[in-house]
Amino acid sequence: MVADTLTTAAAIPKVGGTAKHITETGVTIADTNNNISTPGSLTTGAGGSIAGYHQLGQGTAPSAGTTAVTIAAPAAVTSYVRVLPGSANTGFYLGTNSAGTVTDTQVGSTGTGNVVLATNPTFSTSASLGTGYLSTTQVAGSTGTTANLLTTFDTSAQMVVPATSAVGVLGIAASTQTTGQNVEVATRGVINCVADNSTTVGNLLGVGTTTAGRCKDLGQTDSTAVPLGIQIIGKARTAVSAASNVSVQLYGPGHYGAQVTESILPSSAKQRSIGCAVGDPSGSALSTGVLCYVVSPVACTINAWDLLVDAGTATVASWKVATGTAIPTVSNTISTSGVAISTGTAVHSATVTDFTSTAIAANDIIAFNLTAVATAKYIYFAVQCTR
Repeated sequence: MVADTLTTAAAIPKVGGTAKHITETGVTIADTNNNISTPGSLTTGAGGSIAGYHQLGQGTAPSAGTTAVTIAAPAAVTSYVRVLPGSANTGFYLGTNSAGTVTDTQVGSTGTGNVVLATNPTFSTSASLGTGYLSTTQVAGSTGTTANLLTTFDTSAQMVVPATSAVGVLGIAASTQTTGQNVEVATRGVINCVADNSTTVGNLLGVGTTTAGRCKDLGQTDSTAVPLGIQIIGKARTAVSAASNVSVQLYGPGHYGAQVTESILPSSAKQRSIGCAVGDPSGSALSTGVLCYVVSPVACTINAWDLLVDAGTATVASWKVATGTAIPTVSNTISTSGVAISTGTAVHSATVTDFTSTAIAANDIIAFNLTAVATAKYIYFAVQCTR
């Protein structure tokens, strides 16, 4: 065979207008459009120090053909290098960019089936977080965030470290971030939290009361034993000492204790009335003497009194003695001169200066003594006290 041209030993000879390289097994052809085809394979970088590569230029998408797989560059490209993994593995390709060089690694997967996309995913079977956590992306506020400390919203809906005994905690910060930076906040699943005190496996955890942002062992395993209004962060998975990281099974925001205690009740719900009524408006006029003896079931403090009559005037003194085997007498008085009604038929007063003692203990025995009365046939007297 005589070539039309042959410039170097490594060149493909051009025969009849088409460059051809003849081997023992076939022919490599470069056509008039500079397209190279071969029945074998192409190897680049063989024997050299530079890695083999193929460079794909931008342009119009080629025809797919009918029996071929085509790899093509997009219509417009900002040049970059893509480096393949150094070994074969099973998984998804994950590209990491550094100054225009995208290095691929293969990341593994668990389970089978379809890939779940970020927008409105639907799970046809159960999904597990394993020992990981579910998080939400937020912005760090004025205090920033600290990894493994609690976070809550400030007035700008940004993440800050909550105060001791706070409520409204969103979750636990997965990283330390400064003001304005994005931070992942774990709200479900498993994550570490700095312990505010010693923890016991299985105990409920709440908001720290000693150091802001820490998780406190509430000393209970059941939310019905945790006072209403105390936020429950989750449950301790490990036993650690204060200031160490405790593994937390997060319950998610919005979980609170269910036990009702007086400390969280409004003052109106803690008010008690201790008294009695004597006489009949259609009966005979009352005489001085003890109206009644009553027992206070709770400890409280007198803060007001009420006196009602059908007519006339009346004065009432109060006696008090601790529970025991005897009722109170005049020697147990807690009144200076008694409280009175001189006009009208009803009086309510928050002035308790006549009482020498306003403290009532649980089960104290109290007597109300009518020290003066005129015309009245019916009387009601009671002291009001707050627990």
